[in-house]
Amino acid sequence: MNLPWTITIEKEPDPEFGFLYIARVKDLPGVVSDGYSEDEARISLREALKLSLRMSLEEKEEFTLPI
Repeated sequence: MNLPWTITIEKEPDPEFGFLYIARVKDLPGVVSDGYSEDEARISLREALKLSLRMSLEEKEEFTLPI
């Protein structure tokens, strides 16, 4: 699944692990994930996005489509 939405990945300090990469979907607040590497954060974000979209469709909620 390609991510047509704009995503951001930021490296943030973590007291237990040193740092984590936090991935977010720009136009879908609440679709956030993390990982110990950028790749892991991106893969985890794909799963979070799929789950969020599936739940929105089941609940007949609106969500922002990418341009």
